[in-house]
Amino acid sequence: MTRRENVVRTMTFDSPEYVPLLGSGDSDFAVLYTATDWTPETMERLGKGEVQPLGVDGVTATAEEAERGVKDPWGCVWVSRDASIGMVREPILDDWSKLATFECPNPREPARFDCPKWTLERSPDDAFVLGCQLSTLFERLQYLRMPDTAMADLALYPDKVKDLLAILTDWYIEVVDEWTKYGVDAIFMGDDWGSTQGPLVSRAMWQDLFQPYYARINEAAHQRGLFTFLHSCGHIFDLIEDMIDAGFDGVNSYQMKLFGIERSAARYGGRVTFMLSADIMTTMPSGTPDDVRQETRQIIDVFKEFGGGLIGIGYGFGIPPENNEACLNAFREYGRY
Repeated sequence: MTRRENVVRTMTFDSPEYVPLLGSGDSDFAVLYTATDWTPETMERLGKGEVQPLGVDGVTATAEEAERGVKDPWGCVWVSRDASIGMVREPILDDWSKLATFECPNPREPARFDCPKWTLERSPDDAFVLGCQLSTLFERLQYLRMPDTAMADLALYPDKVKDLLAILTDWYIEVVDEWTKYGVDAIFMGDDWGSTQGPLVSRAMWQDLFQPYYARINEAAHQRGLFTFLHSCGHIFDLIEDMIDAGFDGVNSYQMKLFGIERSAARYGGRVTFMLSADIMTTMPSGTPDDVRQETRQIIDVFKEFGGGLIGIGYGFGIPPENNEACLNAFREYGRY
């Protein structure tokens, strides 16, 4: 059985041989990102610390440029003073009156797909291919309007929000269509919907403002024979029901312990594929390798009974390397069906 076949069986609950892994040397996935600046030369400069990522669209900048501010492909100016991806200083839609003339970047810009081309060249031929375009709707709204303004917009200007989300959705569907030229098997989206206490919006607001647009993107992907994933951090337990209703085939959470591993399996197991690691806010950064190993084994034991629906993933940011490896090794050791 090839890696891709095993992942497809996982996604369809069709008796895979083992829990697939993402984020390891023996990964079952090829992960492709659209990125304007991510050429092999730029990646080498990133590795040397000569430039840093800025924003979420593959823009890179020197420390001096990042401090002054750099415009992303959407027209927003990002700044950073600590080598992080930074934050938006100047949003392109600082006034709703500008929506009438707002234009998204070209979704089919050839330079955006140079990175996927050379990533594919370096990936196993039988890998399951993910086409990633993160900051899909909710986060993009925040970058275009500023986070605090965007949250107020949800309550004060819901019709304007819907107008913008419709534009973003049309753009994203074109990106989905462009991904089909690169042999992707799934579209990987991303919007962080949870705090540590619960969802950032009510279910009613999510269903009204966002679910219809996610559903359109998922439908477009499914019509093209693609699976879809949504990455979302935080306490998203209640929203997972709506994510399933919106048509997502997979949900990536790094914090399932926050809202209950067994609880999540009892309600959602067998209905959606979860891409999981041990908790990246507690166990992974602060626990011992044995703590990580035990939590990862709990995840495996709870979800294996569904005959699929579980993908293991590592997490390297701010995590002791030995803990990340303990998580991956636990999936390798206990993840066979």
